[in-house]
Amino acid sequence: MKIPERAQHVVAQARADLAARENVPAEEVEVVRVEAVDWPDASLGCPEPGMAYAQVITPGWRIVLRVGSREAVYHSDQRRVVRAASIAAEGRPRPVSRRTGRGEDATL
Repeated sequence: MKIPERAQHVVAQARADLAARENVPAEEVEVVRVEAVDWPDASLGCPEPGMAYAQVITPGWRIVLRVGSREAVYHSDQRRVVRAASIAAEGRPRPVSRRTGRGEDATL
């Protein structure tokens, strides 16, 4: 897939994060989709309880990556990347806990 030039650095960050989590080389992380998004605030669509976020439209990207049969969704602005969800092989999204980084008992 052709990655927009403006998104290449955040896609690279997301690929490196998923590769580290899955213990595979970054080259094995497939880029499924990269979509431009205007997030409604600085939480990038992933607010954490008790946190305050700037209430400004925040341009960024929704990045979907795949390792084997599993997909992971990342949200970004123009500089930082947040892992939003993992998608089980059967295609159901699972939120990812910021604390554990795993799909179980996760809250966003």
